[in-house]
Amino acid sequence: MFREHKINAEEPAEKITAGYIRKDYLSSNMIYISAALLRMAWLITTIVILELTNNFGKDIRTVLYFSAAAGITYFIASAVWKMIASFMHHSMNGRRVISNIDSKYSDLKILMLYDLNSMKDGSEIRKSAVEELSAGFLKIKGKPDFFFGTPAKNAYRKILISVAMITLIFSNSYTSSAAGRVVNYGMDFRPPASHSLKLLHPSITAAERDSVDLVCVLRGKNPGIITLKKRSVSEDTFISKEIAQAQDSIYLSRSAESSGFYYFFESHETVSDTGFVTILKRPDISSLSVTVDPPQYTRIPSKEYNEIISKISAYKGSRVTMILTPTAELDSALIRFDDGKKKYFMRSDGGTYLADLRILNNYEFSFELYSRSGDVILQNKNPVVHRIEMIKDEFPVVNIIYPEDGQMIDESLQVPVFATATDDFELSRARIFYRKMSFNEFSGKMNRTDFIDEQIELLKDSEGISVINKYFSCASLNLLPEDKVELFVRVYDNDAVSGPKFTDSKIRTVMLPSIEQLLTGSEENYINQDRILKEELEKNSAVLEKLSDISEKLKKNQKPDWEDDKKFRQIADDQERMNKSLEELQKDIQKNISILEENSIISEETMNKYMKLQKLVDELFTVEMKEKLRQLNELPELGEFDKKKYSELLQEFEDQQKQFSEGIEKSIEMLEQIKNEYMIDRLLRQIDDMITRQSEVNSAIKEKNYDISELVSKEKKIESSFGFFEKELEKLSADSNEKGFGEVMKDVKEKNLDKDFSGMKDMIGGNKQDDAGEKGSEISSKLLDTKSKLAGLKKKMLDKQKDDLKKELDEVISDLLLVSSEIEKLKNFSKDITASSSHSAEIQKKFARTESLFNEISDKIFAISKKTFFVEKSAVAQIGRISELFGQITVVMNNRYFSSSYEKNSYLMGGVNKLAVMLRDAKDEIDRSSSPSGLEEMLKKMEELAKQQADLNSRTSSMKGNSSQMSMSQMQQMMNRLAMEQAQLYDALMKMQSGMKQPGKEGSPGEDGSPSAGMPGPAAGQGGSGKDGQPGNAGAPKGGQHGSSEQMSNSGLGKKLGSAGDSMKEVEKQLKDRKLDESLTANQNQALNKLLDAIESVKREKYENKRESASGNKQAVDPGKYELKNDTDLKEMLIRSLRDGYTNKYKIKIKNYFRELEN
Repeated sequence: MFREHKINAEEPAEKITAGYIRKDYLSSNMIYISAALLRMAWLITTIVILELTNNFGKDIRTVLYFSAAAGITYFIASAVWKMIASFMHHSMNGRRVISNIDSKYSDLKILMLYDLNSMKDGSEIRKSAVEELSAGFLKIKGKPDFFFGTPAKNAYRKILISVAMITLIFSNSYTSSAAGRVVNYGMDFRPPASHSLKLLHPSITAAERDSVDLVCVLRGKNPGIITLKKRSVSEDTFISKEIAQAQDSIYLSRSAESSGFYYFFESHETVSDTGFVTILKRPDISSLSVTVDPPQYTRIPSKEYNEIISKISAYKGSRVTMILTPTAELDSALIRFDDGKKKYFMRSDGGTYLADLRILNNYEFSFELYSRSGDVILQNKNPVVHRIEMIKDEFPVVNIIYPEDGQMIDESLQVPVFATATDDFELSRARIFYRKMSFNEFSGKMNRTDFIDEQIELLKDSEGISVINKYFSCASLNLLPEDKVELFVRVYDNDAVSGPKFTDSKIRTVMLPSIEQLLTGSEENYINQDRILKEELEKNSAVLEKLSDISEKLKKNQKPDWEDDKKFRQIADDQERMNKSLEELQKDIQKNISILEENSIISEETMNKYMKLQKLVDELFTVEMKEKLRQLNELPELGEFDKKKYSELLQEFEDQQKQFSEGIEKSIEMLEQIKNEYMIDRLLRQIDDMITRQSEVNSAIKEKNYDISELVSKEKKIESSFGFFEKELEKLSADSNEKGFGEVMKDVKEKNLDKDFSGMKDMIGGNKQDDAGEKGSEISSKLLDTKSKLAGLKKKMLDKQKDDLKKELDEVISDLLLVSSEIEKLKNFSKDITASSSHSAEIQKKFARTESLFNEISDKIFAISKKTFFVEKSAVAQIGRISELFGQITVVMNNRYFSSSYEKNSYLMGGVNKLAVMLRDAKDEIDRSSSPSGLEEMLKKMEELAKQQADLNSRTSSMKGNSSQMSMSQMQQMMNRLAMEQAQLYDALMKMQSGMKQPGKEGSPGEDGSPSAGMPGPAAGQGGSGKDGQPGNAGAPKGGQHGSSEQMSNSGLGKKLGSAGDSMKEVEKQLKDRKLDESLTANQNQALNKLLDAIESVKREKYENKRESASGNKQAVDPGKYELKNDTDLKEMLIRSLRDGYTNKYKIKIKNYFRELEN
């Protein structure tokens, strides 16, 4: 069998080695076979047990069978492969096998025997050695036995276990049956079904989407739930649905399908036969075309719908044409309405159907289609309900923009009306309705008159937007203060079908102002002005910080870079914004002045102080500041950088910024003073009103001629006014630093007037005349006492301000005189001192101390200037000049040129003395005035302007007389210079006018004027002549056809200055146009005469021309004029008109209208 058998097989050594190789080979194979048998036995046992416990179906048994076959095949193949490998190993590697045996049994020396036997030489020594080893081998007892060792025994054990397992499986009936089911996996070993299933109607015919009953009959045991399976003819997969038993032996399922399908029922044991359901198609709409032709009067084009829609909208009287295309040929088609009526379609060529409708109402309808399939009539299933919605001619839309609710009526009693309106077609006309509402304080009821209506013009455009822009007069209502006027606009459309319809706008209420309303508005203005000033002060601090950074860089000899240039541009932008804010503030202050003065709300002293504040704000942002900033911005662009010039400009601009900051601080300080004085005046005005009304009640009680309910109502109103007064006083006491307000408030509380008013009402109601009269007198006495305390507090405040200011000014003047005395001593002492003198250091120290003292005095003066207007900018400028002289003399002193400082010290001493005189004059003015005022200064400036105008007139006349002796170029130069001077005079006049009252009453509108066309009027004298006694086209009313413009020029100082300004402007224009004629001289003289007239008016009237308190003659804060002066006004009007009342469609129209206005 192995190679060793062929080499001298008769030799004992060969037999020994070959025998051991063969035994090892056979024992190895026996081990492989035993392992394979055991694995196969376990596999078969496992599969049989699984089948025995689960009784699988065909599919699982098939898997088990082939799994067992695959496993057995694998085990056998694995064993065969190992046996072949073992054979190859034992055949080719005998020595390795012997070596392995020898390593386990070294006493046998079988490896040495194998090696000697393998040698080819025939020496006696080898033979002797082989024989000796063979003899020794044979003598050894206990040789290894391959078939009874431990490996062999394990193999025998595995074979026995495998045989036992197989025997057990096939000897047991249950396991052998399970094994047989696995082997015969293709056979069905299940028990017969306990029931049967049969379809009741295997073949069914039904219409599309009709319910079909699928019925299955059960025979035998009831399974509880069976499964219905369906498959459409157009699909490959079945759909399953579990069906519960309907009744004994019957299973039922309803189905509605749109195509034919197969079906059957199955349970877990059996399956029914297969049935088929045939579905007949119902008629339906393939396409639908609807054409809507609106009535001709609407001028709306026809509209066509080429899809199936559920709703059709059309105007009343529209014609609707429907063209229907079905999915199949129809027997008939009709439209069925919700009221039971129907309309048949007419068949037309091409297989379409046609129907016409006339829209007279709202309809709901559906389409009914009929077709035939054999003997079966088919109808469309669940048709869509369509709706025809009749569009009515809508009501017009009107949106009133002006006047706003609560707007005040001015003394002209002309109310502006601005409204926009639109309609889906067109508007025909508009009317305005208005009536008076007055409150009867005795009855406590609001009385309303009947509405008065007037025709009002509509301005139409092509986009369908109409505008109402007119004034109407409510003079016929005989309004009294606090009376209200309700108004609304009514617009009519041009509906030709149902007749014109109208819409009313929202009701707006306007009124003549009450004193309380004017007071409240003024207080809000104070708060706003204070806020603006503080904001500008913060901005100025930021500007000063940037300037400080640039100054530090220059001190370090660094040239400004692009960042510094950027900072200056930012400063310029900031200054421009600050300038605009201050201009708005100045206008706001002017508006407050007009309201307060014309209604006599505050005292003359406080009014003059407020006018001075306006002037101060107007002068904050100076021309010099703008010029310095411009030069600083342009300097880096000039090419070479001049550090000295740049530093000088920067220092000057920084000084002006500091002055600007001080001016704002002063404005804030003065505004606080004005507010306190104003609040006292306001409280005094209120308490005066209460005293007057209480006196009326007391008089009525004394005369015993009154209605009890009316008198109680009047007392209630006085009580209400006192409650308002008390709240105002309490608020002022909390907000103000003045302790006197708290004392007055405490006194008012102690008077317990609330209890007095309550008792007074009870006494009047109880008709206790004597008690009521006594109580009324007591209330009047308490009110008078409170008024006296308020008036005393105001005087005390003003006196304290004056005394404090005078004391501070006395201290400063004394200090200035001391500085002047020191300067005089230094001047005289240093006159003959040489540079090498031992006194030079002493002189320098004394001068430095004197300069330091003056700087401290300057700070005090700046602080005082914030509290009063009498320390003017001229005093601040004088401080600047003195500081500059101090700086120049310091340089001289440091260089020890003492003798040359004599003259400069003289100038310095004179400057300090002049400053002291200026402060003494300011103190005298404060002492003479009951409160700080700017009236006299205003008068002086006007006189100076008149003097300059007279000089200009004289030079113009002189030039005119010498015109023949001058060349053309000389004439042009002279006229250019005169035009420039005239322009400067005009600017100065306009600046002064901003500190006066506003120009006289603006021109009333013409007879057919509109707010934008008739108001405001230009300066007096420019309006054309009106009819007798009627307003002109833009100016103020004249006396008639030959009315003089001078009649209009006496309506106010502001108007006179405005008229003088117009003449100046005309002179400037003529000089620029080279018109040297008689009209130039006339205009110049006219300007001078008007200035002189204004000066006389100031001297004569002293701003005491108070407005009379007459019925219907109260000036409103905002009379409601609406002028399109610029794009901002137009945009504001557009925003207002879009706020409410319009759909998106009309908003687009409104925007288009305003776009046209802009163009």
